[in-house]
Amino acid sequence: MKIDVAKLEGKIFDLLEKSRTNGDLVRTTEGVVYHIDGDVSAKVFSGDPTSSMEAATHTYKMSKYCYEKGAQIPEPYGLIQLFEPEGDLKEDLFPLTMWVYLMETIKGGKTIPDFSLHEFPRRKVLKGGRRHSDIAPRQTKKAKRQYYEQLLFLQDIGVVVGDSAFFANTIYCPPRKKIYLLDPSHWDFGDERELKEFREKIERRARVF
Repeated sequence: MKIDVAKLEGKIFDLLEKSRTNGDLVRTTEGVVYHIDGDVSAKVFSGDPTSSMEAATHTYKMSKYCYEKGAQIPEPYGLIQLFEPEGDLKEDLFPLTMWVYLMETIKGGKTIPDFSLHEFPRRKVLKGGRRHSDIAPRQTKKAKRQYYEQLLFLQDIGVVVGDSAFFANTIYCPPRKKIYLLDPSHWDFGDERELKEFREKIERRARVF
């Protein structure tokens, strides 16, 4: 989908403030993701100017490469650097200089607790005496199969996945019947040894299910 990045940039502070006020955001280790315009999410990177710039440009580079290769990730729309207008916002809301990564919002995306709980197999999340999931059991099976297919696909195109390989930053979209791997901040291109080790890790984890 094409979006008008320049138009969004012109009203980004108002959109971020509205999203923050409504609580329509998700905190990550590198910053905060705001759902700002229905179809668009904006990740605002935290930290000093140098580290935030490096994290933002790396995330955008990996997202663009993987998306263009056909990986199931949110479509990347662009990366912008913003300077907070003096007096527009309180200093504690946003840094004076921000790097903002714009990407597709996956509407109807559902989390799959079993993924994150794989690292703690004896622990259970219970709801009404049953293991709770945001999606139906038949969808969970499909999601898990796609999950490993996507990890192997990324390995095939030379990418070693970080946190999504540990069942984090992953959602399933029932309307699209697709799983999406999110936030490639900890992804990178791997050498032959790293790619081999990554594939072996994927295959070991896949056998658990």
